[in-house]
Amino acid sequence: MVKNGQSNLVNIGVEVMGGDLGPQPGVKGALMALDKTDCKITLIGKEDIIRKLLKRHSRTDRIEILHADDVVTMSDNPVKSLKNKPLSSIRVAFEALKKGQIDAVVTPSNTGAVIAAAVYTLGLYSFIKRPAIATLIPRMDEKRPFLLIDAGATPQCDPVNLCDFAVLGSVYYQILLNVPSPRIGLISNGAEEIKGNDLTRAAFRLLKEKFGDQFKGNVEGRDLLKDFVDVGVCDGFTGNIILKCLEGTAEFVVEFIKENLKWHPIAALGLWLAKRHLKRLFYKKLSPSAYGGAPLLGVKGLTIICHGMADEFAFRNSILVAKTFVEKEIHRVIESSFLSPAVKTVGTI
Repeated sequence: MVKNGQSNLVNIGVEVMGGDLGPQPGVKGALMALDKTDCKITLIGKEDIIRKLLKRHSRTDRIEILHADDVVTMSDNPVKSLKNKPLSSIRVAFEALKKGQIDAVVTPSNTGAVIAAAVYTLGLYSFIKRPAIATLIPRMDEKRPFLLIDAGATPQCDPVNLCDFAVLGSVYYQILLNVPSPRIGLISNGAEEIKGNDLTRAAFRLLKEKFGDQFKGNVEGRDLLKDFVDVGVCDGFTGNIILKCLEGTAEFVVEFIKENLKWHPIAALGLWLAKRHLKRLFYKKLSPSAYGGAPLLGVKGLTIICHGMADEFAFRNSILVAKTFVEKEIHRVIESSFLSPAVKTVGTI
C-alpha cells in the first residue's frame, strides 16, 4: 500500500476524464465511496474542472487531485494516443501507479487506449503474452457468478493465449470467490470437441492437457449463465460481443416487461407494487454498474476498467472492488500462481 508519511490507507486512483459522461460520475462515485470505505482516493484529470465539481460537495476529506493536461477520447487511436497525448489522464494515472503514488487505477476511458497505456507503462508479466479483461456476470446463484475472460482486451488470440486466460481466470475466481477449483469452459458454437474453429479446437487440446478434470469442455452461448462452468474462455472479440449482448438483453427484458404490463389494469397494479423491487434487482444484479469495473489481468499493476457509460454507482463499486483487490494483493497472487510448479492443475491458493 502507498505510504504517504501520515497513514497507510489504500489509495485508489480514479481517472475521471475519459468516460462518455464526462468527469461528474467519477467525482460523485468517489465521494460516495468515501462513505463505504476508509481508503484514500486520488482523482486524476484536469484540476480546475475537478475542483469545480468538488465545490458542490461539503465532504472532500481523503480526496486528492492529480492534474493531467490532456484527455484520450473514445475516438482516439489507442496506440497513437500514447505518442500524441503523453500527458493524458490515462498516462498520468499509470505513471502514478508505476511510481507507487497510488495502489490501483480505476478508469472508464477508451479501452484500447487504457490497455495500450497499461502495457506500455507497467509492462506484462513475463509468463503472459497478452492481457485479458475478466468480467463477472450474475447468475441465479449469487455466490457463484459467471466469469467471462477475455471480455475485450485481446481481439486476436492464439491457442496459448486462451490457455493463459484460463489460468488467469481460474486463479482470479479462486481468490475472489473462494472456490478451490473453478470449472473452466471454452466458449464455442457446440458442446462437442470437434466443434468450433481452428483456434478453439487447438485450444481445447491445450486446456484438456493443462487442467484435466477441471476443464469441462466446450460451452455454448445459451449455457453461459447456467450452472455448467464458472469460467468461460474466449478471444476478446467474441467476449466483448457476448458481454454487450447480455447487457442489452437485460435492459430489453426490463423495458419489455414494463411496456407490456402497464396496459393491463391488474398487471399494471402489480408492476407498480413491484416497481421498487424491480429497480433494485436491475441496479444491484443486472446492470453493468452492479459489479463496477473489470480487472485487466496480466499487467504489472492493478487496473480496473469501467464501462464507458459508467455512472456514479459503477465508479463507487469499482473503487470498492479495487480496494479489496489491493488488500488481497490479487495481482501478486496471480503472479505467484503462474510461477508455481503446480500451475498446471491450478489447485487451491
